[in-house]
Amino acid sequence: MHTTGRATNGNGHGHGNGNAAAAAHRFQKLKAEIHRQVVESLDISKLVKLNPERVRREVRAVAAQVTRNNHESLDTVSHERMIDEIMNEAFGLGPIEHLMNDPTVSDILVNGPRQVFVERHGRLEETDIVFADDAHLIQIIQRITARVGRRVDEATPLVDARLPDGSRLNAIIPPLSLEGPILSIRRFGVRLACERQEHLDIRQDMATGLVIENGRAVAVETMLGGKIDSRNVIITAGTFLNGVIHIGLKSYEAGRAGEFAAKGLTESLFAHGIETDRLKTGTPPRLNGRTIDYSKTEMQPGDEPPPPFSFWHDKLAVEQMPCYLTYTNEATHAALRSGLDRSPMYTGRIKGVGPRYCPSIEDKITRFADKPRHQIFLEPEGRNTTEVYINGFSTSLPEEVQTAAIRTIPGLEQVQITRMGYAVEYDFFQPTQLYPWLESKNINHLFFAGQVNGTTGYEEAAVQGFMAGVNAALKSRGEAPFILSRSEAYIGVLIDDLVTKGTIEPYRMFTSRAEYRLLLRQDNADLRLSKYGQQLGLLSEAQYRSVERKQKAVTETIAALSEIQVEPAEINDRLRERGTTPIQQKESLLRLLRRAEISLPDLRGFGRLELWESWQDTFWQKVAEQAEIEVKYAGFIDRQRETIARFENLEDKRLPHNLDYSKLIALSSEAREKLNRIKPTSFGQASRISGISPADITALLVYAKKGFKHVSRETPAEIEMMEE
Repeated sequence: MHTTGRATNGNGHGHGNGNAAAAAHRFQKLKAEIHRQVVESLDISKLVKLNPERVRREVRAVAAQVTRNNHESLDTVSHERMIDEIMNEAFGLGPIEHLMNDPTVSDILVNGPRQVFVERHGRLEETDIVFADDAHLIQIIQRITARVGRRVDEATPLVDARLPDGSRLNAIIPPLSLEGPILSIRRFGVRLACERQEHLDIRQDMATGLVIENGRAVAVETMLGGKIDSRNVIITAGTFLNGVIHIGLKSYEAGRAGEFAAKGLTESLFAHGIETDRLKTGTPPRLNGRTIDYSKTEMQPGDEPPPPFSFWHDKLAVEQMPCYLTYTNEATHAALRSGLDRSPMYTGRIKGVGPRYCPSIEDKITRFADKPRHQIFLEPEGRNTTEVYINGFSTSLPEEVQTAAIRTIPGLEQVQITRMGYAVEYDFFQPTQLYPWLESKNINHLFFAGQVNGTTGYEEAAVQGFMAGVNAALKSRGEAPFILSRSEAYIGVLIDDLVTKGTIEPYRMFTSRAEYRLLLRQDNADLRLSKYGQQLGLLSEAQYRSVERKQKAVTETIAALSEIQVEPAEINDRLRERGTTPIQQKESLLRLLRRAEISLPDLRGFGRLELWESWQDTFWQKVAEQAEIEVKYAGFIDRQRETIARFENLEDKRLPHNLDYSKLIALSSEAREKLNRIKPTSFGQASRISGISPADITALLVYAKKGFKHVSRETPAEIEMMEE
């Protein structure tokens, strides 16, 4: 692992034997001479406009002449390799051009001119690629950054940018980098996968409006005047809609640092009846990890072994990078308070509401003034960068205040700030305007996902994008929408909260929001959701069969545990060792496992179980974990399942989409107003709307039995039907 951004191989250098080094030196010297002759003899400005094959012929001719003049001899392969490298030098990214075109490479790390590493399939490996010298590497860095309108030089020695293909670029050059230029390019496989996907077109432009015909979204209008016809449109604009960044009393339009705000789309939607409002979020400063004194902080290692997110992997063969813990202090708070008169939050420049559970550091010291310190986590931004994310220090205070406050924190006294923290204010659309499948109620074939629905957080945005994408595809096929209920997944809880209750502040998903969280565990996610993955074509038949096998094994294991009986003489010594009461008569392994002091390994060897025979097998370890949880928490789980059964009874009772609740006079006026605004799809959803009472739900059930004809709440007929 490297935390300073400079990687090494096993012996501290990347050179081969002497002969290989000499040959490489001659090759590079000859290439440099050919490159010089190409530049001198050919008009580069004209060459870049020609067909690549024509350019290659021109370069090959010069190369042949220089090779003869220098009395060098190259085989065909070496000669063509040299032509490739010269082409890359003149028109591409030099020695790393081919790495950018290699789909197996996920990260490129250049530690000075002599060390180039790549990451393939999660493993870092050194290459034999070299640059001529520091100047050569800086030239390539400048060429890359120029493509995205950025510059890097002595005045601006650090750049963090996104490349046109979606890759993330980080570069540091002297004088900031003391040991020579460093370049890292983190490539995103998703972008490449999208580019290679059949029947998928990618177009980069800014959406500025929608074309609506007969209440349906039929096209997207772009900033360049184009129009993209559509069956369905999904808006996932993040914080970009009329985004404004605030740092102190300075503000400018942007959706994210260095990226344009999106203009026009909000206004287009508003004109078609979509309600909009403003929210605010923020990001902390970024630090140069090479200037942090980690000896004054506390290391916070990750889980060991690191648990995979996927059920299809047994382990992660990736070395973990730790975070570090430090704290603010009274000096920090004093420095922060000195800038509150220039805070965009406290001076009223920011109108949008910020996230309640991720307050800025200036908010913390104000709301919790009695606290002498606050936790600060120093988190590496990535494996191939020295940049550090200062979690817990989100702020929009002026630059000089941020700098002064950060340098009072232990370990950060001499730190260099590579990017200032800022707040961003942006438009969002009240999610009560959506159906549970994230389609607009006002405009058919229009879907919303992510922060435009009022959420905050990566996972919250990701799951909405997934659900909106699935439902847009199903709509195109003419199939029923895909909805996860509150009892099936946290996705269901999140979306139901949004479309039923709406939000007035950035919404974050917490386990406490789920009333059935005892069943919504990470260990049983495959058992809960794989059937849907298989139905949607996301899981292979083999993967789904493995989940079915696991479920069957868990069920059979629990049944076997209930049947196997042990005598007191067989097990009492084991029970005493575990600090639990000995038994007086025969007892099933199931009842013994329910004891807090007993776990499944304590019962191995009693009775014949396939689990005991295959104990070391990874599959059976997962079965054991699932079976033990089900047994130990059986009483709680059973009660929760009974509650879900009652809940599903209301969820299964559907409500008409076009029902005019204002005519149902037996409902309270508040209920009529809120039901008309939200248009719930089921009685269950209606019952969760704030202000809807049990009496309103009872009256609504009566209306449903009467076919939604007018009925007074107090009639004997209603009472009779309620009793039924």
